[in-house]
Amino acid sequence: MAQILCRCCSFTTLHPSSLQRHLTQKPECRRVADLNLRQKQLQEAACHSTLKERAKHGSKRARSVSPSPSTLQDNENDGFEGHSFDDDFCSNSTPPIPKHARIEEIEDEEAFHERSPCFERYCREHHLQGASPYAPFDNESDWALARWLIHSGLSQGEIEKFLHLEKIKNSARPSFGTKRQFFAKIDSLPTGPKWRCEVFEVQGDKLGPNGKPLTEDVELWLRDPVECIKELLGNPRFKDHMSYQPKKVWTSNADGQPKSRVYSQMSAAATIAPIMLSTDKTQLSRFSGDKSAWPPGKNGIGILCADGNWHLVHPILAAYIANYPEQCLVACCKENRCPKCRVESDDLGADFRVHLHDPDGTKDLLREAVENGRTVSHPFWADMPFCNIFQLFTPDILHQLHKGVFKDHISTWCTEALNFSSQKCRESAIDDRLKVMPPHPSLCHFKKGISIISQWTGNEYKAMEKVFLGALIGTGGDKHVLGVMQAIVDFIHLAHYEQHTDETLVQLFESWQSFHDQKHVFVELGIRNDFNIPKIHAMHHYWEMIISHGTCDSVNTEATERLHIDFAKRGYNASNKRDYIPQMTQWLQRREAIFWFDSYLQWVEPGYTAEKTIELNQNSTTSLELGDIDIEEEDSPAEAAELEDLLQTVFYSIASKPPHPHLSVDNLTIPQGIDRNQFLSQLSLLIPFPTFCQLTLHLPAIPEISETGLIPARFDTVLVFRDLKPGDAPPLSPAPSDLAVARVHAIFRLPTTNFDTDVFSHPLAYVEWYTPLGRREDGHGLRRIKPSIHQHQRCTSIIPVTHIFRSCHLIPHFPRHVPPDWDMHNVLDKAPAFYLNTYLRHLDFVFFNPPGYNKY
Repeated sequence: MAQILCRCCSFTTLHPSSLQRHLTQKPECRRVADLNLRQKQLQEAACHSTLKERAKHGSKRARSVSPSPSTLQDNENDGFEGHSFDDDFCSNSTPPIPKHARIEEIEDEEAFHERSPCFERYCREHHLQGASPYAPFDNESDWALARWLIHSGLSQGEIEKFLHLEKIKNSARPSFGTKRQFFAKIDSLPTGPKWRCEVFEVQGDKLGPNGKPLTEDVELWLRDPVECIKELLGNPRFKDHMSYQPKKVWTSNADGQPKSRVYSQMSAAATIAPIMLSTDKTQLSRFSGDKSAWPPGKNGIGILCADGNWHLVHPILAAYIANYPEQCLVACCKENRCPKCRVESDDLGADFRVHLHDPDGTKDLLREAVENGRTVSHPFWADMPFCNIFQLFTPDILHQLHKGVFKDHISTWCTEALNFSSQKCRESAIDDRLKVMPPHPSLCHFKKGISIISQWTGNEYKAMEKVFLGALIGTGGDKHVLGVMQAIVDFIHLAHYEQHTDETLVQLFESWQSFHDQKHVFVELGIRNDFNIPKIHAMHHYWEMIISHGTCDSVNTEATERLHIDFAKRGYNASNKRDYIPQMTQWLQRREAIFWFDSYLQWVEPGYTAEKTIELNQNSTTSLELGDIDIEEEDSPAEAAELEDLLQTVFYSIASKPPHPHLSVDNLTIPQGIDRNQFLSQLSLLIPFPTFCQLTLHLPAIPEISETGLIPARFDTVLVFRDLKPGDAPPLSPAPSDLAVARVHAIFRLPTTNFDTDVFSHPLAYVEWYTPLGRREDGHGLRRIKPSIHQHQRCTSIIPVTHIFRSCHLIPHFPRHVPPDWDMHNVLDKAPAFYLNTYLRHLDFVFFNPPGYNKY
């Protein structure tokens, strides 16, 4: 007897009566089966109608259509594997469609397959009801108000007060007058899989009066993972980002031949749905419910995907995202071992390769422990198909690199290695340098140093990594200390890449090797005896995991912890704090409904968009001083294919009306070291001119890193294209040698009545130059510059703003002891020399460390 498999879930049976009971108990499965039956009947009706017309009119326009395997499967099963739905549930059904090629006339076949099935169904229901696309809301503005109320963070009581405002009731006149009516409309929208609660038993480590461990019943709120997978694969918003067969991507050389393998985020294969799990550490020793294997991974399930076709999908566990203690718990190993490989605890600091753990060997050891009377939990992954849990543990940039390697170890060791008399003096030396560091919007400025910080955040770790190497220069320590810090910071920046090639993976390996080649300095200084630290050892697995699982950004614990803040904490705050978990699930469900309906409207209504628009600030009331320039930077939205075009132009935005339309030179405050006559000599005229306080630079997108967001800034050091005349276009593919560092002191336009607007069509910037970028200095790899002086005066120029490449950050070349009159506001005037900070943004790191460049 043929096996029957429900297409909507993983239910299997050999008896039609069991199938009928299953459909009765599972409304969703019955709905899918009914939908498949209706689609089949429509196809049959169309086919019979077409054949009838051909017989009547002798049409020669018919064409041969060979059904795809998925079509044949649909015709055979109608929602179930191995059994015909018609035979048991339709007594008056039409004869089955033959499996051989058939003749059809379908005029709008392409248009039909372009549409998402779930949206098509929802649209058809609205059409039959004669409702507008925005139903249950009256129109777009009514829906926009409802959407805003959901995302506003207002409590239910505040929403009720808002809806009762006279202005809202009489002017806006929404279709919902109370919060009850409002939430009723939201709850009527389609949404994702439903939440349900299961109760299981947890065994503690304390003993009760009877001498047995105490237990507690715990609620587990969950969704059916199969339904979540169906929701994701069927979501039309992901249609253009799905692949149903594996592929390799290569960069090409000038001849068009493959050059270097590209590694990006994990791509789904033809019938594989890679599942990524992320968990927090939880002691779960015994469940009260039944345990079962994961049949969908082995047998596959039929899923109607966003491309409009049914696919037999095998969901398998492909990645497990967790921090180190959780990985050790899942891997059934001690916390002084590697959860991935067999390295001994005394060899964690070595740089040689060790084989991964064997899942079968681990299960045998656990089985032996149970046989010997020990209480051992059965690992959840033991019965999963195609699952090697030790291969699935992913890199954890947040806990392993930012917090572990950099903050807890390397930065501490480097501070102890400074050539000062006491630890307090060493910490004070670092604090003094960080206090006077020039500000930049991409930096977190440590105004009081770092020695007083008791609780660190991920943003503070990252901010330290950008400037710590520069702060160590000039402290008189061993050069290998700088080399270790450079290698670690390089490794962290390379690990952040969102797209890797063979060359960048070589760079990652070389930075790791450089660390191991120079770490001996801490043993020689008496700071360390060994380096047997699991988080340092974990760096060894990074390039292997990138090749097998994709780049680290897609499997980082930082993303899931961010979701915990955004959803769990916000959902709790939206509740009344009593019996809050059901309220939190409802809060999440309503936001999913908003997201789903937004996606639907974008599909059904041409021109509709729910994206927020960012408007530039056109008005400024700040007083203008030379050297006090507000500049914004934002990423240009573009695909990687457009990179070459973006590199040809520097984009900028500026206020259409300058805040100071008639400012004269006499009204400008000249910073120390700048001669007013220098500025006048550049203009050659003493006339009022329009002056600006703000400039927005649009940075080109790159495939390695996507840094989005508009960040208002106050800075005045920039990278400028060298040797360009007004009207010249920047280089197509700029290199560091094409750039020079300058300090912007004013941005203005020349009056159109006095100058040729064709020549000076862009705003101008008055800049002060620094010496050309030299070679990287040994030990730390940074480039040293100093103010450019000619005849005892600083060299200045007036340049078009189109010659500005991007902002930059300068780290002062600190003496051994920071002068007491230096601060963050005057250090650019006081310091005699600087280092260009190539760690300011990942964008800068990629530019100054292109793929294939070897800095070691």
